Amino acid sequence: MLATSLNLPLVKLGIRLLTSLYHGRRMLRRGIGRNGIIVYSLHTPYVAAALWLKRLYRVPVAVFIPDLPLHMSGKRSRGLHGAIKGLDDRLLRHLMEKVDFAFPITEGVARSWLPTSLPYHVVEGIAPVFVPSSRRPRSRGQARPRILYTGSFSHIHRVVQLFAARPDLDAELVLVGGGPDLEALQQLATQDMRIKIKPFVVGEALQREFDAADFLINPRDPQWMGAQFSFPSKLFDYMTRKLPILSTRMPGIPPEYFNCFFALDEQDEIALATSLEKALAAGSSEIEARIAAGERLLSTDKSAKVVGARILKALS
Repeated sequence: MLATSLNLPLVKLGIRLLTSLYHGRRMLRRGIGRNGIIVYSLHTPYVAAALWLKRLYRVPVAVFIPDLPLHMSGKRSRGLHGAIKGLDDRLLRHLMEKVDFAFPITEGVARSWLPTSLPYHVVEGIAPVFVPSSRRPRSRGQARPRILYTGSFSHIHRVVQLFAARPDLDAELVLVGGGPDLEALQQLATQDMRIKIKPFVVGEALQREFDAADFLINPRDPQWMGAQFSFPSKLFDYMTRKLPILSTRMPGIPPEYFNCFFALDEQDEIALATSLEKALAAGSSEIEARIAAGERLLSTDKSAKVVGARILKALS
């Protein structure tokens, strides 16, 4: 059983390497991809296959790097698993010295992990097709403003804890999703009626949560060791929802996004309360201006057309 558990991952890696080589060579022989090979995700067999094909067909290779798993978990793997992960990380660094271009998701990935001589262009993502909406933030009246988070409960506990430490904040925090922080968040919710925990939902049920919200929030902890390597993809979705967005200043979020977002200061509960109260007190004109700035960013600089053109220019 021990041999089986060790061998299966190696078998899968080998299969991925062989299938990548087979399909890649087949396409290149048909003349498809002669301008370059783009590898999506920093995965050893895919990068290795692309480099072998580069050597055979003399085509440039570029690699997208959406994350760095070894450096984002918040804790180091130990034992045999940790040793294998460390070996894979060193192998990937060696392979990346032979590629022609990289597209890291954040500047932190480029500074901390890429070879210094490797040219790169940061691509935090490609915005979904943006359809302008006539939706306006609902009139809150006398009700508490409702702040919504959707997604993985990972590295968000600290910010929620700071919120709970200030019972004077007159707002409701609704967290929809699940993940490693779930138990700790549920414990906070039992002690603070302003915090609501709900399971993952999709479709109409998810849309109802957005319809009931006044603000959307990205509470990811900037002190998390992986924050410099991460750009939360949910932010693109949030920016299409015609709602104001609150976000911590994660190192992986470029500064221009904070023309669209209200920045949260998570240094301590006083700083969080001050920045949150300032955002909640914003007038409708400021809110609409920030929403409009987000729409412009999505439909221009982050659109598929613009980002695709930059990728092609980098390869050429």
